[in-house]
Amino acid sequence: MSSHFNKHLPASNADVDSLFPKYHRCIDSGEAYSAAYFITRAHLLETKTNYTLERVNCEMGSFIMMNQRRHMKPGMIGAVTQSLDVLDFSVIHLSGYERLIRRYWGSLRSQRLFTTTTSNDVAKNIGKATAQVLATMPERSRMTMNVSNKLNRTVAIMPFLGSTVGAGHSVLANRYEYLKACFWSIYAHISHIVVAVTSSEDYKYCRHKSGLPFFDVLLLDNLPKVAALPVATSIAVKDRLIDGRYDFDYIYFTESDQILLMRRPQDLFDILHRFPRYVLLPHRLVTYPKSVMKGVVRRPVVSVSDPSMDWVNMSCCLPRQNCQSRVDWVGIKSNNVSVLPMFNLNVALGNANFILERFR
Repeated sequence: MSSHFNKHLPASNADVDSLFPKYHRCIDSGEAYSAAYFITRAHLLETKTNYTLERVNCEMGSFIMMNQRRHMKPGMIGAVTQSLDVLDFSVIHLSGYERLIRRYWGSLRSQRLFTTTTSNDVAKNIGKATAQVLATMPERSRMTMNVSNKLNRTVAIMPFLGSTVGAGHSVLANRYEYLKACFWSIYAHISHIVVAVTSSEDYKYCRHKSGLPFFDVLLLDNLPKVAALPVATSIAVKDRLIDGRYDFDYIYFTESDQILLMRRPQDLFDILHRFPRYVLLPHRLVTYPKSVMKGVVRRPVVSVSDPSMDWVNMSCCLPRQNCQSRVDWVGIKSNNVSVLPMFNLNVALGNANFILERFR
């Protein structure tokens, strides 16, 4: 990895790269998109959110916080920033596991690598992941104790579509498993977690049946379509910050099917202190079912039966390239793509194009 930033980039890019050498500005918001972001209160309050909800989609829940200009003046709101080491700030995308089984279902069945239903396999293995998330909570909490005061001033917000069909790619039972893994991964660091739902059934599940200690459960049951929930979640939280019902300085947004990895939180707060209108995006890591690794990717499957925190002392760095080109991306079958066992899952490291299964 080069230690020099590109001096031909706009000044705002150079400022981030020089002041925070473990991070860089990413000018390709599509590459950086992770269905999650970390911002300041000021960023949310100053961002336009009064969109016509009939016209929004799920992805806009993140994209409205990003400035997608390639050339920006210093201080412009929404400049996208990411860590160079993907293990410093990432999310593990759980529903991708289910989608990959569906993508390769025919091949897996023909090789007799799959004998149970998709739903049973996903629920079983994500349940194991949740168990390891819970088992490692004390150690992960200790990693962020030095910024506990700032994390106490942070609210995590997530839209959750459980019983409602019409958005997403997962069956209901699996969505409940994803929510549990997502919640406990965040709770190790951020105790104030708000979930937004569109149905009374999901409200009752989150508030009374899930056993998850949410700070608040928002019932947004007047939306024109369920795909508007991510944008509506941000609007609802913004309204509560304005009228005083909520009092927080930082906001972490995520979809409800992602395990949070937050290894260097002090860096995140330092960057937002220096650039309070920038947006920090975690890397979105793809998790591969063992059957797909064996029968399709044809790479060794590494299994870890005990909760492992080996990743805490590992490094997997991207080159400092500010997301300017994708010509060097490679497919999952390449040994240049690192696959690490994490929380009983095989996780491919690096920025990803999930559709093409290509990675930086």
